[in-house]
Amino acid sequence: KDFRVKLTGREEDADSGTSLTSASIVIGGGRGVGSADGFSVLEALAECIDGAVGGSRVATNNGWIPHTKQVGLTGNRIAPKLYIACGISGAVQHLVGCKGAKKIMVINNDPQAPFFTKADYGVIGDLHEILPAITQELKKNQN
Repeated sequence: KDFRVKLTGREEDADSGTSLTSASIVIGGGRGVGSADGFSVLEALAECIDGAVGGSRVATNNGWIPHTKQVGLTGNRIAPKLYIACGISGAVQHLVGCKGAKKIMVINNDPQAPFFTKADYGVIGDLHEILPAITQELKKNQN
């Protein structure tokens, strides 16, 4: 049988931020972010530092961020100067996607999260308290 396709329109990517694969700083979120709304603290920090926001497979599968923002084996491979992983446990599939990062900072409230073993810097705590505090300090220093 013939297979016919008709292009009826195009949609531009709604994301106007910095590209995930070219950003010098990437902030990634995982299950620990908790919801699509939870990504607002990552986005606020990214905007402040001209970074990009990505996420784990859990975050994309839950619909919290688009699949185009997934970091990992079945997503994007990134190589930023700094990767800030928030609420991501550190599954091997995710590590494959961020192994090109020069430095990795992990923020997780689980001190046993495997990602800490791959981190250059680790912060044990609630990302929803830590990221807004960092963003607030950066904004103070920008003014």
